[in-house]
Amino acid sequence: MGVVISFRKDNVSPEDVLRYFFHEINEAHGLELSLTDPRIKPHLAALKSLAEVYVKTAATEVKGIDETLQEPLLKEITKLRARFLAETVLGVLQEESIVHIVPDHE
Repeated sequence: MGVVISFRKDNVSPEDVLRYFFHEINEAHGLELSLTDPRIKPHLAALKSLAEVYVKTAATEVKGIDETLQEPLLKEITKLRARFLAETVLGVLQEESIVHIVPDHE
């Protein structure tokens, strides 16, 4: 997934993160996923918890390292956070047979 979701912590909820995430998936792949989708509902509590951590761990500064290294580190951390969120949601979609993941060797 190439999109890194960047939100300010003080004005976003976990539901906002998930709505945006599903919107991006829907737009890119012609799906119609939402927080009220019966296939998503069983996983909603876990996804909201993950999205809450995603929001709370947003950082704009890293202390204890050289200032020239801060921006590259923050960019990498942000990408990794977004990837973890994306892979978790993809796992839910696979578990609910909304998508089928084909390993590279198939």
